[in-house]
Amino acid sequence: MWPRIDRTAIATRIRALVTGSNGGDLQTTARRLDVAPVALSRSIDPRFPRLSLTVITAIVREYGVDPWWLMYGNYDHETHALASEIGSGITTADVLRLVESPRERRIHEPLDDRPSTQLDA
Repeated sequence: MWPRIDRTAIATRIRALVTGSNGGDLQTTARRLDVAPVALSRSIDPRFPRLSLTVITAIVREYGVDPWWLMYGNYDHETHALASEIGSGITTADVLRLVESPRERRIHEPLDDRPSTQLDA
């Protein structure tokens, strides 16, 4: 079974990373991340987060965080090292590949349980 995605927990982790940046100015942070300000704002909404894979990818790229930790809350040295190896060229496809780790993959799992189907594009 795939780990469940807890949108509120992901939003909390993103909020912790971005609120200390640029004096807490979300517009400036969104420009730095090269994402739409509304996408960033929706991704960190404390009550009803609407996560964006584009924002998640930008966070991994700009803050150098482990994508597994960002998605599931548990640090994974392997995914962090692979993401770091890709560096600033990391794409949404790379992030999805990294969080769909083979150790968690089950062939019989329905596609609806996979991370890419639980996030907004």
